[in-house]
Amino acid sequence: MSFADIIETEGLGDRSHPAGGAERAAVAVDPPRDVVRACRVGTFTGLARALDRDPAGTVVLDVRRDSERAAGHLEGSVRITLHEVRARAAELPAGTVWVHCAAGARAAAAASLLAAAGREAVLVHEALDAAAGAGLPVVSPARARVTARQARARTGPRGGAVLLDVREEDEWRAGHAPGAVHLPLSALLAGDGVPEAVRDREAVVVCRSGQRSQKGARALAGRGARAVDVEGGMRAWARAGYPVVDEHGNPGTVA
Repeated sequence: MSFADIIETEGLGDRSHPAGGAERAAVAVDPPRDVVRACRVGTFTGLARALDRDPAGTVVLDVRRDSERAAGHLEGSVRITLHEVRARAAELPAGTVWVHCAAGARAAAAASLLAAAGREAVLVHEALDAAAGAGLPVVSPARARVTARQARARTGPRGGAVLLDVREEDEWRAGHAPGAVHLPLSALLAGDGVPEAVRDREAVVVCRSGQRSQKGARALAGRGARAVDVEGGMRAWARAGYPVVDEHGNPGTVA
């Protein structure tokens, strides 16, 4: 598939556009033929407003893979993968189609294909993590959780998983599990892919008490990674008597 030069937008500093939170953008698809179609660029907040204003005339299209959608999806969304959009565009209900993926790139290509087919399309140019914050209902399966003991076994020499610590820098410096990989939750959510450290390996996500780790595991699963989180977090790890070291390798504490 030759999708390149996916999207070029300007003037997106203010994303609270009055017309449903969307602006015009030029999206290029199949560059060898120089096909350029105009579509609107919006946010999940704009989508929420459109659904409130005209639910019957607003179609939500999810172009992610099966593994990504299984980790969570917008309630009421239609699912057609990117490579099927051209052939199945006629199956979409009537109305304005708001297209999303995990971070925006595939949605840009799909929105352009729909525009080329004569549909009114809006590219949701945001990470899916922002949907819940916009008040949109996200259907999520119960995320698998593991105990501190299970986490240690999975991330040990025989386990092969990565212990991913999503706490902030000061918490990490004060004390973390030896061998853990540090990636603050804010940085994880700001990214749009699977971190190098956990590609092709299971991520066992840990935070202080088990709240942030659930968000981190959900975000990774939404991007196609295998992820679980530690119930009770580093507090449970320390209570179990497992080692905690500070930034210098000395005995640390769970801040």
